[in-house]
Amino acid sequence: MKTMTIILIVLFALIIIFFGALFINNAIANRKTPVDTTETASIATTGAPETTDTDSTTATIPETELDEHITDIEIYLDGDKENGIFLGNAAYRLASGDAALVYGPDFNDFGFELAFDLKNYTLEPGTAHSVYIYSFIPAYGWELTKKEFTMPGDPPVSDAIRMSIDNPRADEMLPADSASQIRVSGWAADFRVSDSPGIDKIEVYLDGPAGFGKFLGQAESGIERTDVGNAFGNPNYNNSGYSLVFDGSNLVPGENYNIYVYAYSRTGEFNYLVSNISIQGERPENNTIIKSDFDIKNNEFIISGWAINKNFITRGVPRALDIDYSLKKIVFVSSIAGKEDIWSMNIDGTDLTQLTDGPGREMYPSISPDDKKIAYSADIDGYWQIFTMNWDGSGKKQITNRPYRHGYHAWS
Repeated sequence: MKTMTIILIVLFALIIIFFGALFINNAIANRKTPVDTTETASIATTGAPETTDTDSTTATIPETELDEHITDIEIYLDGDKENGIFLGNAAYRLASGDAALVYGPDFNDFGFELAFDLKNYTLEPGTAHSVYIYSFIPAYGWELTKKEFTMPGDPPVSDAIRMSIDNPRADEMLPADSASQIRVSGWAADFRVSDSPGIDKIEVYLDGPAGFGKFLGQAESGIERTDVGNAFGNPNYNNSGYSLVFDGSNLVPGENYNIYVYAYSRTGEFNYLVSNISIQGERPENNTIIKSDFDIKNNEFIISGWAINKNFITRGVPRALDIDYSLKKIVFVSSIAGKEDIWSMNIDGTDLTQLTDGPGREMYPSISPDDKKIAYSADIDGYWQIFTMNWDGSGKKQITNRPYRHGYHAWS
C-alpha cells in the first residue's frame, strides 16, 4: 500500500512538471511575438534595413518643380539656330490686348516684340521669308514655331529667263529614308539668247532667298534636256538642265521647307523659283501657342505678337515660381456698370472699387513694377490711347494722343 502511494505521488509530480513546461513554453512564445512585431514596425519607419532603404529615400526626396512660363524667346530669319540670321532675344511679358481678347484678361501680359535694324540687309519686293521663333520653357526646353511672310511688290526678276523645278515637285512629301540625298533638278534658259541656254550659273538656297537662306551650293548646269529644245523648237536649249544633291537629314519631319533656285543669265539678270517640300513623319506637338505679326518701319524689321503655354489656357495661369506675391489687391475689367471699365478689389473679393468711368471702353490694365501705378488703354473717339493712374483711380494721365491706335503698353 505504501509502495502504491509513492508511485502515485511520483506520477502526479511528473504530470505537473510536464504541463508546467508546456505552460512556460507557450508563455515565452506569446511574449516573443509582440516584441518581434514592434521591432519590425520601428525598423520600417526609420528605413534602416537595406530592403526598405530605396523606398524610404524616394519618398523623402522632393522633386524640383520646373517653371512652366516662357522665359526666353530667340528669333532667327531664314534659317534655324545653326543657319539662320540671329535677330535677337525678344522682349517678353509685354501687354497684349489681342491675347486678352482671345483668352481673357489673365493673358494680357504675354506679348513679345523684337525690332531688328536692317541696315546691312535688303528685303527685296516679292520675296518670301521664313521666321524661326524659338521659345524656352524650363519644364519642356526649347520649342520651334516657324512662320512665313512675303514682302509686298513684284520681285526684280527677268521674265526673259525661263526655268522650271522638276524635282522635288511642289508640295512634295519626301520619304525620311531619302532625306540624306535630296535632288534638286530642272532646266533654265535665257530666251533672249538663241545660240545657247545663256545661263551663267544656278544657285540653290534653303528656306530663304539669296543672301538670307542657307546656301546649298551651285548646281551642275549644261545637263542634256532635249525635251526642252524640242518643246521650244531650239536645239540650243538641249543642254539647259541643272542638278544638285544636298543632305537634308537634319530637316525636321513634318515641317515645311522652301527651296529657292536662282538662274543667273550671262547678262547679269536673274530669275528664281520656289518649291515647297516636307519630310515624311509627325512633327512633335508644341506646348507653346505663338501668334506673330511682321512689319517694317524706319528700316527696322519688327516682329510682335504673343506667346502662351497652351496648358495655361485650360488650367489657368499659375504663379511664377520666382515671384513673392505680397499684393493684397487685384485689378480687372468688368462691364458691371454698363460698359468695360477698370475695377479693383481685395484678393478676398471685398472692397470692390470702380477706378475708371470715361465715356468709352477702358481695358487692359497692367501694374507698374513698384506697384504704385496702373497703365491701361481707353477708347477715345474711336482710337485706343494709353493712360496711367494711381491705385485708387486718381491722377489719371493720358500718355498718347495721336489719331491712331496705341497698344502693347508695358512697364520697364
